[in-house]
Amino acid sequence: MNSLVNWPERVAVYINECRQMKIGILPPDINAGQVRFTVKEGNIVYALGAIKNVGLRSVEQLVAIREKGGPFSSFYDFCVRTVNTDINKRTVESMIKAGAFDSLGNSRRALLFSYEELMDNASMSNRSRAQGQLSLFDSSDEDKLNNDAVKPLSEFENSELLSMEKSVLGLYLTGHPLQSYFQDLSRICTLNSADLYTSEEGGTAEFGGNSLKDGDEVVIAGIITSIKKKTTKSNAVMAFLTVEDLFGSFEVILFPKSYEKYGKLLSPDMIAVFNGRLNVREDEEPNIYCSAVSPIDSFKVKNDTGYARESGKDFYVRAAKLDAVKAFCGFFSSGGKTEEIRVFTIGNDGSRSTEPAAKFNIMFSGDIKKALESICN
Repeated sequence: MNSLVNWPERVAVYINECRQMKIGILPPDINAGQVRFTVKEGNIVYALGAIKNVGLRSVEQLVAIREKGGPFSSFYDFCVRTVNTDINKRTVESMIKAGAFDSLGNSRRALLFSYEELMDNASMSNRSRAQGQLSLFDSSDEDKLNNDAVKPLSEFENSELLSMEKSVLGLYLTGHPLQSYFQDLSRICTLNSADLYTSEEGGTAEFGGNSLKDGDEVVIAGIITSIKKKTTKSNAVMAFLTVEDLFGSFEVILFPKSYEKYGKLLSPDMIAVFNGRLNVREDEEPNIYCSAVSPIDSFKVKNDTGYARESGKDFYVRAAKLDAVKAFCGFFSSGGKTEEIRVFTIGNDGSRSTEPAAKFNIMFSGDIKKALESICN
């Protein structure tokens, strides 16, 4: 893992392997972490040097200060002791988002709200001490005041914490948006991103005992993290998707015919299942030529024998998202007992239409309702 410290996609593969082997992966910790990945009581401690915007020299200075003066007792203690080092506000913000200060007892929301002020206070206090303007008693009072300055704010939602981790670690560490879909993905998919790396190295991929090669039909799923559109010479639109699963990330390509059919359904953070062909070329990252896209919930619903009927079948959406709602509902218009839902539009001024812009007869359940609400919001 240390050899891949700057390659988060590959690190994610090894982290998942560790979890399957029941080896614990501890998040970055200001009082336990080192420059690189280390082992503590049989668990792997995430490398502080692997956090984005945290330079190796900064971590080396931090570790030296910790080894000389003992563990950091509070966030303000950390600020005071790291004055005049390479550790700056950008570094600290990234460490907070990575969870490196969680062991000190403050929520990440509280630290993000307070860290700039406390770092400034620590810097001013250090200058005052150097100029002899603070007595030992004054210094003690000031330290206590600043320790109390971290407001006890409630923590972010888990989805926000995971998003922060992804932004500074390049991967989800303490959880994953797809974790609740693990059983569904195991049932639906014929390969995952880890198999694509196997395919790249050897020309074939092994998944569930089956050998896959270039051109084979596959089913793969994940969360869309980016969408890049391209206009062809014939003035048609195609799309290149970056998709992430529990093992890493991969590319899905929608050529013009597929994009015309499914393009309006696509959005960042959408969890989807992709049918297509495996594309493996020498000296290129393997990818998927997509022929069909389905929301993950469509597979869950089709395998649910009893739909939990819920009230509240009126949905409000911005006009710009109406096509996405129509495309989504198209997946649930057959295959079981249907119910009518009504879709109203919201104007730019916040006003709501009195007549529905569209009506759909679809299979309706709690999962479908949540998915529709997510699109509308």
